[in-house]
Amino acid sequence: MELRQLEAPQRTAVCVRRACKRYGSVPVLRDFSMTVAEGTIYALLGASGCGKTTLLSCLVGRQQVDSGQVCVLGVEAGRHDHTISKSSIGYMPQDVALYDTFTIKETMLYFGWIFDRKSRDVEENLHFWLELLQLPQRNTKVKNLSGGQKRRLSLATALLHGPSLAVLDEPTVGLDPLLRDVIWRHLLHLSGARGTTIVITTHYIQEARQAHTIGLIRNGCLLAEESPGSLLRRHQSDSLEEVFVLLSLQQEQNKRSQDELPTSEEHDNEEIQRIYDINNTDYSDKMNFPEIKKIGKSRNLISTGRMSALLYKNCTSLWKDQWLMLYLFGQCLFLPTIVYYAFIGFPELLTLAVVNHDRNSSGSPGRCGGDDGLPLEHGSCELADLGCRFTRLLGAPHFTTELFSDRQLAAEAVRRGRAWGSLYFNENYTSALAERARPDVAPSDDTVEQSNALVRLDMTDFITSHYLQAQLFRKYQTFMQEIAESCGYNPKLVHLPLRVKESVYGHMIPRNIDQFGGPFIIFIVYFLGVALSTPSIVFERREGLLDRNIVAGITTLEIVLAHFLAQFVVLACQIMVLEVFALNVFQLECIGNPVLLWWLSMVVGASGMLLGFAISAFCQCEMAAALLANGCVMPLLLMSGILWPLAGLHPSLATASPWLPLTLPVEAVRSITSRGMSMAHPKVYAGFAASGGWCLLFVALVAVSIRFNRL
Repeated sequence: MELRQLEAPQRTAVCVRRACKRYGSVPVLRDFSMTVAEGTIYALLGASGCGKTTLLSCLVGRQQVDSGQVCVLGVEAGRHDHTISKSSIGYMPQDVALYDTFTIKETMLYFGWIFDRKSRDVEENLHFWLELLQLPQRNTKVKNLSGGQKRRLSLATALLHGPSLAVLDEPTVGLDPLLRDVIWRHLLHLSGARGTTIVITTHYIQEARQAHTIGLIRNGCLLAEESPGSLLRRHQSDSLEEVFVLLSLQQEQNKRSQDELPTSEEHDNEEIQRIYDINNTDYSDKMNFPEIKKIGKSRNLISTGRMSALLYKNCTSLWKDQWLMLYLFGQCLFLPTIVYYAFIGFPELLTLAVVNHDRNSSGSPGRCGGDDGLPLEHGSCELADLGCRFTRLLGAPHFTTELFSDRQLAAEAVRRGRAWGSLYFNENYTSALAERARPDVAPSDDTVEQSNALVRLDMTDFITSHYLQAQLFRKYQTFMQEIAESCGYNPKLVHLPLRVKESVYGHMIPRNIDQFGGPFIIFIVYFLGVALSTPSIVFERREGLLDRNIVAGITTLEIVLAHFLAQFVVLACQIMVLEVFALNVFQLECIGNPVLLWWLSMVVGASGMLLGFAISAFCQCEMAAALLANGCVMPLLLMSGILWPLAGLHPSLATASPWLPLTLPVEAVRSITSRGMSMAHPKVYAGFAASGGWCLLFVALVAVSIRFNRL
């Protein structure tokens, strides 16, 4: 039996041949080759920045080498037509890569569910890990653990499912020497009793003496690959540190020539094929090898177990982050409140600087008789003090008047911002207006000119100035009607020969909230969707959680879909709160079906969320994602007909506007709220169709972003 064991070729768990990897122009791995036998502990020793972490990322498939080959458990890493069964690998990254809001128990359950472990089995083993790694109680939150405790918990999650290959990036850094010894004894037990292959990096050279094989790495090159005893004997030293220093000096002194490079590419290909053949041959009758977990050719894009774990993780993270939930639902109340009070009414108490030089005025120039306490007669056909009578009509709530004795002073008041405009009555205003009003005499051009009240406005604020102008016209028409009625004339004679009858849709004098409320609801929903989803993938990438989940076998489709489902439920609740608040508290007019408005908001919110996921997958940091999201969302406020009509846009913008994500939905929401249209109307279903089309486009962008960043 012993002879047959010696004849059987040794199975190889990891084989790297002539691997090269660069970050830009900086080489990280240089013709790197290593071999890890199955059931052994392989310790990689080297200083920070020598390429250890990059090498481990290549082993677990998160990065690809620029050239060379990497074979893991009989499969070439990085090839899409062969996929390693993820339950065969346990990965502990250099970062802690844990969810701070989870407890220790929830963390272990989550990683157990990813590897199809039952909750009962995980909980039964939980006490063992707590005792072995000296962790606090199971209900302690991760954010309350020390740095060393987090690393120990990270190690436990990597070994929880009993992998065939454990890839551990500095699991003992910063730990107590006694605890490091406990961990190493457990790793030796796993490799000896269970046949687990362990690739471990460490800064502690002396503790690596317990490994079966040591790989000394410096500047991306492997200096030596032997057992600790062989290294010490070969270099006649008692210290691995001395050996490392000696080999480093030799590397500096003897630059490898072309003849000293590793074996040729053809030979390496034969070596890789040999390893494939060995690892796929059954030697159970020759050697007592531990059973290797099955290596599959493909994996499901969506797994019920993995999706359940991800949904549990996402929902739990959202629910436990009270400040985030307070912010999310506070925005649903805060934003519509701001919109309501920002558009609650029209401009009021606009100051006019009045100069009255009418000779027929009962007061002194620049003043009216009413200013001295003398009442002005209204309802009398006595055409006197007409300038003062008109001035008295310009009262609250729209106007407040300030009298000046000189036109220059009034103009100065406008220039200094004390008034929005000036109103001037000349010396013959009353007599000229009385003569102009006589139906039996045709007035001269001079009479017509002197009967005009002159108005000069500050037009810098377009909306306020035009509103002031419109109110002046209305007040003046009321003033002329009053004169006509008092003199027995038909008041309709003073009307312009153009009548605007009742409106087809809306009201003649609408509320601003009815004009802007519906479109702003759509914009707020879109903004909330983008804001909710943009940080998701960026945060997980920054914390190392994304790499850990993908190495554990979760597909990028599952990650995005789980985030979308969990956050879409939150968004649906936000939309419900937002619309109930707007319709019932602020009395936003909705002639159509409110349920149709809710569904439209849901589709718009979904398109916003998908845009956020595309941005999150594309950007590498949260700041870049936030800036890109703002750059995508804020122009829609100006170009989608929310604040300014589409007919007023520049032709270049007007051409592009209908193709924007919010233009047709904004028109649809106006059709629902102010026109009472149903889904059958083209303006309504066009809004739904446009949002649905943008959803499909953003799904494609998510896929491109994921592929571009190799998530």
